Amino acid sequence: MRQAEDRLNKSFIASGYLVHSRVAPTLHSFRFKHTMLFLNLNQLEKGALDIWPMSYNGNGLLKIQSSDYIDESCKSLGSKLSKYFADITEKDNIYVLTTPSIFRYSFNPATFYFRFHTDNKIRDVAVEVHNTFGESHIYYLDDQSFDHENKEYFSSKRFHVSPFISRKGEYTFKFSFSENNVEIHIKLHQHGLPLITTEFSGNLTPMQKSSLLKMLPKLVTTVLFTELRILKIARVLFFKKKIDFYKKPVPAKDSHISPAKGFISKIKFPFV
Repeated sequence: MRQAEDRLNKSFIASGYLVHSRVAPTLHSFRFKHTMLFLNLNQLEKGALDIWPMSYNGNGLLKIQSSDYIDESCKSLGSKLSKYFADITEKDNIYVLTTPSIFRYSFNPATFYFRFHTDNKIRDVAVEVHNTFGESHIYYLDDQSFDHENKEYFSSKRFHVSPFISRKGEYTFKFSFSENNVEIHIKLHQHGLPLITTEFSGNLTPMQKSSLLKMLPKLVTTVLFTELRILKIARVLFFKKKIDFYKKPVPAKDSHISPAKGFISKIKFPFV
């Protein structure tokens, strides 16, 4: 309970590492420094996080622009989340783990929306995933998709993320929070066997002007280098590892046009 009280009504910068490991059909892994924002939604929408150089739906070097999330409308994030979080109110303790736009450029491979109970336990989660084809998808996770024995959520794979992974398999999601740290663990299984593990672990620093300016280089690097790193990894997988290339399937009915496409989707080969 102490940890819940310590984090309640606060926002943070989460700085750590993103680790990705593939075990089939060949071994491949990478580890990058990665920095995200862990934002209290009420603070964000009330303007409490308009801390220079960041703003919400305003001007600034760093922006959280509601039109970059879920759909292209300018509605508030809270109203957009009401489509997934039932009976959402201002009293709900909702956090958004994401990266901001830089000079209005935005590409978020994954944004996480967490709704907590007052005892700091997760009530439900929406995971917004964007691919390099200009598409997005939201995985909704609640008690019905929670494995109490392993303390992880599960979902079938519904979204084509990479040309080097087929749209088959099952995901497991595991989330861990403390006063000083946030951890995300995602595993993809195909045919009952593990294929890929993605992990993010970040130390939490309370958001204020001084910490935001101190972490600014890390945030800028994360945002601007994400798609460049995707291209670099794709080159390794395609030319060196010679991993099978999967043609993009017809999008699932519950997938959408991405509101923040980045630049890779404009490249004709090999991503479209």
